[in-house]
Amino acid sequence: AAAGPDLHLATERGVVVLDTRLMTGWELVPTEGEPCAVPVREFRDAAAGVQDGLF
Repeated sequence: AAAGPDLHLATERGVVVLDTRLMTGWELVPTEGEPCAVPVREFRDAAAGVQDGLF
């Protein structure tokens, strides 16, 4: 899915959010080999991702 400049990619290990503003000149192409070979870290505090409101 796309949300503004971000791509939300569903992988076997979860969702990866890619900021497309940081990849000027890069090309997204399908790969072969090991799936999800990018480093992924999990949030330790579940409450850190909760947003009460915008203001």
